[in-house]
Amino acid sequence: MPQTREHVDVLLALRVPAVLVVVTRCDLADPAPALAQVEVELGRTPLATAPRLAVSARTGEGLAALRTAVVDLVRRVPPPRPDDAVRLWVDRSFALAGSGTVVTGTLTAGRVAMGDRLELADGRPVRVRGLQSTGEQRDEVAATARVAVNLRGVAVADVSRGDALCTPGRQVRTDVVDVVITWPDEPAPLPTHLVLHLGTARTSVRVRPLGSAGPARAARLHLDRPLPLRLGDGGLLRDPGRHQVVAGVGVVDLEPVVLRGRGSAARRGAELAASPPGPDPSTELSRRSPVRVDRLVALGLAPDEVAALSARDDVPTSAGWLVDPAHADVLRRRAAEVVAAHRERHPLEPGPTTEDVRHQLGLPAPGLVGAVLLAPVVTDRAAVAVRDGRVVLVAATDTLPEAVEAALRQLSDELAGTPWTAPTGDRLRGLGLGGAELAAAVRTGRLERPAPDVHLLAGAVASAPGALALLAQPFTLAEARTAWGTSRRVALALLEHLDRAGTTRRLPDGARVLVEAPPG
Repeated sequence: MPQTREHVDVLLALRVPAVLVVVTRCDLADPAPALAQVEVELGRTPLATAPRLAVSARTGEGLAALRTAVVDLVRRVPPPRPDDAVRLWVDRSFALAGSGTVVTGTLTAGRVAMGDRLELADGRPVRVRGLQSTGEQRDEVAATARVAVNLRGVAVADVSRGDALCTPGRQVRTDVVDVVITWPDEPAPLPTHLVLHLGTARTSVRVRPLGSAGPARAARLHLDRPLPLRLGDGGLLRDPGRHQVVAGVGVVDLEPVVLRGRGSAARRGAELAASPPGPDPSTELSRRSPVRVDRLVALGLAPDEVAALSARDDVPTSAGWLVDPAHADVLRRRAAEVVAAHRERHPLEPGPTTEDVRHQLGLPAPGLVGAVLLAPVVTDRAAVAVRDGRVVLVAATDTLPEAVEAALRQLSDELAGTPWTAPTGDRLRGLGLGGAELAAAVRTGRLERPAPDVHLLAGAVASAPGALALLAQPFTLAEARTAWGTSRRVALALLEHLDRAGTTRRLPDGARVLVEAPPG
C-alpha cells in the first residue's frame, strides 16, 4: 500500500540498520503472496536481509517466533545513555484537572526525576511536579522509556507537539545546520523549500545544496524556527505537496561557517561528505578549536568521549578549554613571530605579556597561552616559552654547559608522561645538578621552581590547572595530588603557588576551587 511504501522510504532515508518484516492475519489467507511482494519491494535495498515472519493474533501462529525475533532485534539496539542530557521531544500535551499541564514523549537519553528543573526549546524554565511511565507514578525515570511529565511553570497552550524538554545549558538551539543527505531511492535535485521532520518537530526549511554538479550529498538547511539539535541527529526532508519523503538528513554541523567566495559551497560539500558517520570528537575539536569542554558536550558529544579527548597528551588544555593539536602548532609558530617582532620593537624587554600574545593570537582565555606553549616551539630564530607572565625567546646565548644539558635531557626522559613529579635532591645531585646548575636551568626556562625545594619540568605549572579543571569543585589536597599523580609535598607546593597566582582559592575548610587565572 502507498503508506507502507512511504514507511520503507523513511526507513531507508534514516538508515535504520535493522528491521523486522511481519505479515499479519495469516489465518485469513496464505501469506506466501505477501512475502513474495516483500521480496520484490525490499530485494534491492539494504533491508533485503531483514527477517520475515507470518503471524496471526487470533490463532497465535508465529507469535512465539515473533517474540524471539523482537528480543534479538532489541539486543542489537545501542544501549541508552542514562547519564546524558535530557531532550524529550513532546508528542502530546494536555491539561489534567487538578494537575495542570502534562506532556508525553519518549525519553531516549538521560533521566528525569521529580523536582527537576528543565527548559523548553525556547529557553523557558519549567519544573517537574509529577512523573509517570507505563501507567505508574515514578520518582525517577531513566532512558529508554515512555513518560508523561506534569509540568509547573507553563500553560498547556504554550507547549505542543514538536516542543522539547531539555537539560538547562546542555543544548544548542539553532536555525541553520549543515547536513549529509541519504537518498531512499535514486538521487535527484533537491527542491528549494521542504519540510524537516526531526524528533516530533515539523518545520519548513530552505535548502541550499552543497557540492558541485550532480545530486547533492550535503546541504545547508535554514529552519523557520530554532530547534534544540545535536550532532548526529537524523531527520527527514519531505515534500508536503507531493506527499513523499525526499531524503534523509544527518546533522553534522550546528554552527556552520559562512560560505564566502566562488567554490566555497562545493568545498564545504566535499568536506561534509567525507565526515565520519556520527559525531567524532577529533573532528569537532579540529573544526571549533579552541573550544570549551561543556560546549562539545552540548553539541552532542558523549561526556566520556570529551573526557578522553581532554586526557590526550597532544591536546593542550586550560581551565575547561581544549585546543586542536594541529591548531596548537600553528599558534606556536605565530607566537614565535609575535615575540620576535616585540623584541625588535622593545629590545630591553624579555618579551610581550601573555595577555598581549593571547590578544594577538585571538585566544579566548589567558591560560590557553601557557597551555599551547607547554612544549616550547623552536623556530629558525629561537625557542619560545612562557616565563613569569611573559612569552620570551630563549636565545641561543641562553645555552648551558653540555654536561648540564645532558643531565636535563636525562631528567626530561625520566619524567616524560609525569610532568608534576619532582625529582628528589639525591637524584638531582646524582645527575650533577647542584644549586648553581639548578638556578641556571630555572633561569633559562628548562626547569620551574614553584617552591624552593621543588623543581619541575618546564610547563608543568602552566598545565597544572588543566588537570584540576577536570575535578569536581571544590577539591581537596588529596584529590589534587591524585589528579597530578605526584607526592603530597609537590601537590602542596603547587597548590600554594597557584593560590599566590590567583589561579586557585583556598576555602576555610582547607579545600580549594579553581578560578580564572589573572591576565599575564
